[in-house]
Amino acid sequence: MAAVNFKLKNTNNEKRKVSVFTANIQPATVTVADGFATAGTVATGDVITLGTIPDNSIIVGAEVFVVTGLTTGTQTAKLAVGGTEVMAAVAVGTASNVTKGTTTKKKVSGAITLTTGVADMVDGNLQVIISYIETDLGIG
Repeated sequence: MAAVNFKLKNTNNEKRKVSVFTANIQPATVTVADGFATAGTVATGDVITLGTIPDNSIIVGAEVFVVTGLTTGTQTAKLAVGGTEVMAAVAVGTASNVTKGTTTKKKVSGAITLTTGVADMVDGNLQVIISYIETDLGIG
């Protein structure tokens, strides 16, 4: 059987690193994807478009960091990229300085969206953090 040396395959020698996307969510500062927003409130079911992940990226982490807990804590947050869920809905809670959510690695691309659920978000401060690897980089 012949030996195969993948060290010489150009696509295996591409430089890759983990990139990180972050977005801060506060009710008074968001623009809702469906065009509906009430000043100071992110309504239940609203879909917030946060940014874009490059084509053919591999998501290696997706989480919500609760900077300042919400008053009621019953609200949920779910993250998707290009329509593919990368973090299932999790209760945000009232505690501050905690991380919520986990993900499994997925190859995706497209718009990053956060969907709210259970109750309106009228206060608090959330930081969305998505870590990904771009697979379509040039050789260098």
